[in-house]
Amino acid sequence: MSLEFRKVVEKGKILDPSSSFEEKEVWVQIRWDPVTGQTVRIIQELGGSSGLAPEEVFKAGIEGFCPFCPDKVEGLTPAFPPYFLRDNRVKRGEAVLFPNLRPFDLISAVVVLGRDHFLRPKGLKLEVLLDGFSLARDFLKEVLSARDKGLYCYINWNFLPASGGSIVHPHIHAMAGRYPTNEMRGIEEGARGYYEATGRSIFLDLYKKEREVAERFLWEREGVAWFLSFAPRAPYDTAFIFLEERDFLEVSDNKLRVFLEDLKKVLEFYEDKGFCSFNLVLYGRSASQEEYFRVYGRVVGRRFLNSWFTSDINAFQLLHHEPVVGVLPEEARKEMVSVFKGQG
Repeated sequence: MSLEFRKVVEKGKILDPSSSFEEKEVWVQIRWDPVTGQTVRIIQELGGSSGLAPEEVFKAGIEGFCPFCPDKVEGLTPAFPPYFLRDNRVKRGEAVLFPNLRPFDLISAVVVLGRDHFLRPKGLKLEVLLDGFSLARDFLKEVLSARDKGLYCYINWNFLPASGGSIVHPHIHAMAGRYPTNEMRGIEEGARGYYEATGRSIFLDLYKKEREVAERFLWEREGVAWFLSFAPRAPYDTAFIFLEERDFLEVSDNKLRVFLEDLKKVLEFYEDKGFCSFNLVLYGRSASQEEYFRVYGRVVGRRFLNSWFTSDINAFQLLHHEPVVGVLPEEARKEMVSVFKGQG
């Protein structure tokens, strides 16, 4: 068994009205994710909107009531019962952690990232991010040390409404549970099958192959590697792997800082490209904690497609579970590689 970057290109002909109905070749690429085997489709980008400014479309959220702002958070957010955690809310610097009012998993916490209610990606402060992510890590570590250690752990970040985030104020979700999400299950099954067939970690082999091929690889610094996903879920779908850590709970503050410094560069690039919203997931821990697992994740840019707020998700994504993307990752890499130049 070998790791494969598998793709096919389906081609056809149309009479193009934009060029006096001259015959034109059109195509769609179908690619297989090298870890999960799931397919995605890459179509020809037609151009168009570069994304709407958040001040234009999120006015109600920016100006409206917010339970996460400093003068409201103590009185309007949930608290942990004393038998669950020593503190009813946990604070570190400007970050505040408390239970989710509507939990998504067995353990489900919200971490508010700072006092500022509305920020663009470039406004996110490194020290506040470090406070928030380290607080999430330490909370999960404390909860799991006193309870079932055989849980999956992950962090989700939905930034601004185009990402599905319901509150403008920056925040992340720190979660743990007994049952993996569909994606985590696919990752774990792919990694286990690859290990049983080869005796190697698919994450480390993926890193080595992406670095060798150099078509999508961006950067590796102090054991955290970044590259464009071969089978992207959205434009500029950027993956990262912690090459040494199998468990997010064991990631050091220094390694976390390195990760967040580079993440900020990716997010600033997104804003320059017109993506002021984004989704991030960090798959932090497999319940089995096998040696072949690595802390792994992805971040993608999100936006409304036009002024009447057309979503960037349609029937393909929602009901076929088939992502459709208009940017080839190899082309995206040519733009994004400059993000990391001059480092080291």
